[in-house]
Amino acid sequence: MQYRPKASMIPIVVLCLSAVPLLLTGSEKTQIRTPAPTVLSSEAVNVPQTRQAPSSFIVSPLDLNALTNDADAIVIGRVRSVEARGRANREVAGRTIEVQPKIANLAINRVIKGDIPTPELKFEFPILEHSLVYGDIELSRLAMYFLRKNEDGSYAVLNPNYPFLGVASDSILPEADALDRVVAVIGSPLKEPKSSLAERRLAVHLLRSGETESATAILRLAAKDSDPVVRLQALSALTARNDISMLKTVEDTLLHPKPGIEDYLLRNLSAALEGIKEPQAVSALNRLLRSSNVNVRLGAARALRRLHVSDAIDGLVLALEDSNREIRYEGVIGLAEQTGQLDWAPAIDTFWNDEQYYLQHWKAWAKSR
Repeated sequence: MQYRPKASMIPIVVLCLSAVPLLLTGSEKTQIRTPAPTVLSSEAVNVPQTRQAPSSFIVSPLDLNALTNDADAIVIGRVRSVEARGRANREVAGRTIEVQPKIANLAINRVIKGDIPTPELKFEFPILEHSLVYGDIELSRLAMYFLRKNEDGSYAVLNPNYPFLGVASDSILPEADALDRVVAVIGSPLKEPKSSLAERRLAVHLLRSGETESATAILRLAAKDSDPVVRLQALSALTARNDISMLKTVEDTLLHPKPGIEDYLLRNLSAALEGIKEPQAVSALNRLLRSSNVNVRLGAARALRRLHVSDAIDGLVLALEDSNREIRYEGVIGLAEQTGQLDWAPAIDTFWNDEQYYLQHWKAWAKSR
């Protein structure tokens, strides 16, 4: 029985761990800017200061689905005290490394997943002195913790790369599965008129990795937010997950950006176009392929290449004439995949070494259609 208080892109790219704590809490302005498609990114998310980890240590981006499914317990609460222990070896990201464990005493507000019969819970939280340092535990801060249960019955953070997520409240949870409950808690600031700008920006950033219908519904709401960062990051998240319900807004935003919108927001939205898989988006993608912005054209070309429908051919032919060679390459590969002429689908280095050879072939093919 759960204790409940009365109240109430291109290939996927991994992130250096030095960027990981950006996802966890909210107390300092930080920016992540990523030009490649399908890469999680955020801007102006409030985070704590942390020491930098070596660039050689990499970690997968946040995956709310996996984090929720793999956790033995997910709880919301506030850490009341922390006790440092002696040094020990722990396995982190498939490597055994020396850490300084801390034992946190957590006062539980809500249990989202697991059987926690008591109002308090102790769990181990590893601090890595030399190579990896996560956002440290902040006493009395409300957060959601993802925990695993050890064989001896004790608890530890499930994934030291994502030990907790800062939350704005322990709002009433819907009668739903654990993942939808996690999404509801994270997304609550986007439904609350009195929530702060920092809370809304953090919420939309975290929801990017929540692949559920409820997360999509909240992101659609966020796409109408008054703040351009929240609004455009929500549009990016929706587009990347092949939700084209707001494609007209995406098209208008990219073709006619309002003054003052920061460039990284438009780059993120352009990169998200690659997530589109709906054939009915071809007309919009063809119009975006005529944008004066090279990032918009590249995103549109990559989307057209991956659609594998005959309606995309005109756009791919147009890409052959683009001033950017990456876009020309997408046109070549897209046409080769569409027609089954894979002998005319060169590796990118081969294409750049003899570009005209392939362009001439496909231009001649286009004229002879």
